[in-house]
Amino acid sequence: MHTVTLDEGNDRHTAAEAGRADNYERCEYLPERDLRFLIHGEFIAGTERPGKEKGPENWLSKIDEKLYNKKMHLEMQRNCHSPSSLILIYSYLQTLLLRKEDEPASQKVMKETAPRELSVIVPVLNEAETLPPLFRTLAEQEGAALELIVSDGGSTDGTVELARRLEKEVHFPVTLVEEGKGRGEQLNAGAAACRGATLLFIHADSHFSERHALRTALDLLDKQIAFKGDERIAGHFPLRFARRDTSPSPGFYFYECKARLHRRECTHGDQGFMLRRVFFDEAGPFDGSLPLLSETRFAETVRQKGEWLLFPAEIFTSARRFETEGLYERQLLNAIIMNFAAQGWEGFFREFPSIYAGHDRSKRIALAPVLLAISRLIDALPMRQRLFLWYATGVYVRSHAWQIPFFLDTRRNFLCGVPAGKGNTPLLAFHDRYLHRLTDRLPGTLAAAALTWLWFRLTSMYASRREEAVDERAAG
Repeated sequence: MHTVTLDEGNDRHTAAEAGRADNYERCEYLPERDLRFLIHGEFIAGTERPGKEKGPENWLSKIDEKLYNKKMHLEMQRNCHSPSSLILIYSYLQTLLLRKEDEPASQKVMKETAPRELSVIVPVLNEAETLPPLFRTLAEQEGAALELIVSDGGSTDGTVELARRLEKEVHFPVTLVEEGKGRGEQLNAGAAACRGATLLFIHADSHFSERHALRTALDLLDKQIAFKGDERIAGHFPLRFARRDTSPSPGFYFYECKARLHRRECTHGDQGFMLRRVFFDEAGPFDGSLPLLSETRFAETVRQKGEWLLFPAEIFTSARRFETEGLYERQLLNAIIMNFAAQGWEGFFREFPSIYAGHDRSKRIALAPVLLAISRLIDALPMRQRLFLWYATGVYVRSHAWQIPFFLDTRRNFLCGVPAGKGNTPLLAFHDRYLHRLTDRLPGTLAAAALTWLWFRLTSMYASRREEAVDERAAG
């Protein structure tokens, strides 16, 4: 008789072939007809137990029936009430059954009927290149019973067909949704199709380096919700950029540090959003009117209605857009977009509907034409509306002035070799304590508006001259 001992409180883990069940002391490859399960020393399941079924949980009935057909019977003792213990047993036995290659029908039934504590929703649009790594990183996660919802927005590169093929290679169920168009609508359609009590929204080009990233995040979310007595808590992961050029970059380092802050407009979709379904129903749905801002606006709604939690495991998201378009150019346009969105200037987005092109259509950004077009658009406004626009811009910029001392802090930490998010930020603390209070008045707002106007004009002139110089060199 072989014995498998499961211990919820143990931190020793192995990537055992038999189940990848998290939090166990020992998990051997065992014969199907010779098993015993122990949790904290309590006998949980035995072998070759013909007769009536005694499973205490409804969701164990199907696997119990399959075990009976294999001369095994699952029997739970009445004094074992731990839901996580049940999930561990279920995860192990499910994989044990799915190991049989001659039972494809059983595999499909198990994947579709298994209880899922986590629904992973991924919006995709022409992501055939990133889908295999995505499926692989989710398949490598241990201890989290998940389902994957792939929400397609009209891909033309074979993404949908590839997702159907990859579904056959993983142990978790995959649902393909082809309803929503645009990031926000895709996310909403994916959320509507999921079955889990906890949702995780991530990008197709994201992955985890730690095999227990999702299990750790789920446990921390559970703990925080229990501590607060309130389910209005959402979590995100510390961001790391996956770059082709792996040389140190102060720019990428700054944005990785910034993504760890819980300040306004610092939380974005590339960090992953995990929250309870009930909280999503309250904070959602995602705003589909401006697809490029759907996730950022949702993050701010979460911040207003509840609070954000930073998980320990890092999420790696591709830096392909920034490497193609230019980090400075893209982030400058992002700041302009966020400013005008905060003001509700719809004319800007009508004039530049493609200012945030899809990654498959992105190219190096030429700032001069964009800045000059924005300048002409502003100049065409009535004087009163122009003055209000620049005043509102001053309000927005002043509220984000903390990024200047924060950049100086992170640059010092970068030069000292401090890991992202670990260094001290004395200049930021000084700003928050003194400078913010001094500038949070009308003169501060007017000064910010004037400086931003001057910066915008000078930057437009510089960008225009640089573009002319590039064209002259190309012609020569």
